[in-house]
Order: sequence, then structure tokens, then C-alpha cells
Amino acid sequence: MGLPNSVLQIASGIKTMKIRGAGRIARSAAEALKYAALEYGGVREVSEFKKYMVEAGKLLISTRPTAVSLPNAVIFVLRNLRGVSNYEEARESVVKAADAFIKNSEEAVKRISEYGAKRIKEGSVVLTHCHSSTAVEVIARAYSEGRVVKVYNTETRPFLQGRITFTHLRKYGVPVVQIPDSAVRYIMHEVDYGVVGVDTFTRKGADAI
Repeated sequence: MGLPNSVLQIASGIKTMKIRGAGRIARSAAEALKYAALEYGGVREVSEFKKYMVEAGKLLISTRPTAVSLPNAVIFVLRNLRGVSNYEEARESVVKAADAFIKNSEEAVKRISEYGAKRIKEGSVVLTHCHSSTAVEVIARAYSEGRVVKVYNTETRPFLQGRITFTHLRKYGVPVVQIPDSAVRYIMHEVDYGVVGVDTFTRKGADAI
């Protein structure tokens, strides 16, 4: 059977970048797998259900190859299916794992914002690029603690993800100035810290934003 529209819509949102930010992408993928399990209408046999869920997982992973958080979410949600022998247990395991992943991810963002804010000295100017919900939370937390006095935020062409970051920072009351990507070199002399999210990074520090 085909996948439900709720799953296809989330997959499309990730692929077309309507859903952005590694954390949000991962949580959306977990949510999509939960919908897939709840809306499954095929034969109630565990083997068929597992094939169906694997298909949903593959579709979601294919939408954003560089986002490591995406396959991590899929693996986490589907990992318990191997040891399940009946349909009802399999379906329940997916739903519970999806809920657990989303909760853990949201808690992780909160913890990272606490630790990240402490790394920023009082009265600092911050530069951020692209969009990361975690980076936004770090900056907002640091601002609330008096550590950030100004933020420069790039537009991030061609998809303009930076405009989302700008909007979110403004909601927190953070004093933010949006600049074209090419203007970064003109303000670097003011910047004390760069705060960004990355899709992938290596042990040696190389990353893909």
C-alpha cells in the first residue's frame, strides 16, 4: 500500500526546505513515522507492517542527504521493530519511539542552549548564518542572561533561511541586524562569536552548514 498524505506532506516539506533546521527536520521525520504507523491500512501482519515502515523511513531519509539528524531519527524510531513478533506491538513500538525521540530532541535543545549560552562572554556581539533552531535558542538564552548585546544575521541566499532566524530572534526580543551574505567581511571586526548549526561535522572540526 502507499504511504498516507500526512507522511508525503512532511517528506515534501523537508525536501523543498519548507521544514528547516536539523532538529526540526529530525522531529518532523519522527512525527511522520508516527503518522505512518497510526494510519497504516494494510494487512495486519507484522512482516507487511515492517516493510511498510522501512519504505516510509527510506523516503524520509532521501529528502535531505546531508542532514545526519534525519537518518538518526529514522533509526531511533524503527530500531525496535526487529524484536517484535506481532502487528499491534510493532505499531505501538513505533508510536512510543517517535514520541520519545521528539521529547528527547526538545530537551536536548534546551540543554544545549544552557551550555551554549555559558560559552558566550557578557556584552558580546554574535554573528549567525543560515537557520538552526538550536542556534537561535543558544543566542536567545545568552541574550536573556545579558551575554549578547547585538546579533548580525545573514540572509543566506539563495533560499533565505536567515530570514527565519531573523524572525525568531526578533520574537525573543534579541537586537538583530540582517545583512547580505557578502557584507559579512564589513562587520567581522565587531563580532566576538559565531553561532551556527551544522548538518554534519567531523572529529577534526570540518562541517557542512
